[in-house]
Amino acid sequence: MKLAAIVRRSFIAMFWGWVACNISIIPAATVVCRLEDRPLPVMSEVFVMFSLYSVPVVLLAWLFVFLPVDLAVPQRSRLRHRCIAPLLGGISGFTAMGFYAMMDRLLHPGTFWKETMRALSEPDSWPYLVGASVCGLTASLHLVLHHPRQEQAGVPASLSDNPPNDL
Repeated sequence: MKLAAIVRRSFIAMFWGWVACNISIIPAATVVCRLEDRPLPVMSEVFVMFSLYSVPVVLLAWLFVFLPVDLAVPQRSRLRHRCIAPLLGGISGFTAMGFYAMMDRLLHPGTFWKETMRALSEPDSWPYLVGASVCGLTASLHLVLHHPRQEQAGVPASLSDNPPNDL
C-alpha cells in the first residue's frame, strides 16, 4: 500500500476522532462541574477554546502515535479487528493523555506512581482523559470500518476496485 494512502486514511480517521473528542468534552465538563458544585461555564466558550487548543495536541498524537501504529501494524493483523482496534485506541488515548497530564511529575521520579494516581483521581483531568479516549476509539473505529482487514490472501481493502468513502 502506498505511503500517501496510509497517511491520508489515518489523517481522516484522526480528524473524526478529533470531532468526537470535541463533542464528548461538553458532557464530561458538565459532569465534573456538577460533582464539584461549581457553576457551569458557558459551554459555547468551552467548546471553542477546547477545539482550538486540542488541534496541536491531536496533530501531535496523530504524527507520533496513530500514524506510526498504522504504518507498523500489518493489514491482516488481529489488532485491526473491529472489536480490538477501537478498544486499543481508547486505551492508548487514555494512557497518552494520562502521561501528558503527569509530565511535570516525571521530574520527581520517587513519587511518580503516587502522583500518577493522584492526577487521575482529580476530577479536573477527567474531561481530558475522556476526550482522549474517545478520540483514539473513534479514530481506530473509523479506520477499521472504512478500511477493514483482509481475511484471505489478496489485495488490501483500501486498494480494491470499489474504494470506501473516507468521509
